[in-house]
Amino acid sequence: MKKTRSNDLKYHVGVTTIGEKGQIVIPSDVRDALKLAKGERLVALTKGDHLVLVRPKDLELIAEQLSEGLIAMAGKRRMRSKHNN
Repeated sequence: MKKTRSNDLKYHVGVTTIGEKGQIVIPSDVRDALKLAKGERLVALTKGDHLVLVRPKDLELIAEQLSEGLIAMAGKRRMRSKHNN
């Protein structure tokens, strides 16, 4: 699994408003920090009342890392189960 560098953990906060057509504007300092380009596609995810925008390629990486983590957890459970029997 890829380790996160400390630079990846910087926060950029900005306030935006939902327009009449449901559009939001991502603040320029956030766009600049993430190198988002005009017309770039993002995936909108929600959990509870939280909204997260993710690049499709990053979503694939997140899914891959989650899958690897779940496989590792399943392997550990199998090992414990064999050890306990």
